[in-house]
Amino acid sequence: MRKINLHFAIDARGTAYCERVNSGIRQITPSLIQFGEGSAMIPHVSLIMGVLRPGSALEDVIDAARAIFSDYPAPTVRIGPPYLEDIRGRYIFSDVLNADDIVAMRGRIADRVAGVHLEVQTDYTEQPHLTLGHVEDRSEEIRRYLATVPVEPEILCPAVEISDVGPKGACINSVWKMALSS
Repeated sequence: MRKINLHFAIDARGTAYCERVNSGIRQITPSLIQFGEGSAMIPHVSLIMGVLRPGSALEDVIDAARAIFSDYPAPTVRIGPPYLEDIRGRYIFSDVLNADDIVAMRGRIADRVAGVHLEVQTDYTEQPHLTLGHVEDRSEEIRRYLATVPVEPEILCPAVEISDVGPKGACINSVWKMALSS
């Protein structure tokens, strides 16, 4: 079973923000999600994640993504302050604040691939976000640290990408990538 994530790739500012926050988290406690040198994990904004269904191939999802994103402009998004989410109390997120278009795009993608080519994971937040870390302990110290983090006001999502999924939903490679129009 191959689990994949179709997502927006983020620009260098967004990547540096994710790496900086993740590094700060890891100075307090281990994180199962790690960005930066020596890590294959890729910061991103998820659109849909799931396991390829029997009889479906990665190329089926790529074809759907090409059709949906062929004329889609690269979005610039605003990012909210980082926080320790309260669903599981383990993930650290920064929400995408101007997310209506991304939520609509998620719906278009789901209409094309969910249940057809992918068994979609649905146990995560519907709010588009950057995942910055996953921790098991020291929640109060993490919250104090996150309150001090300056937020990157806007980031560009210049491409749509498909990655294999690793630990805790992290994207661990790039198996397909398409630049979006400017």
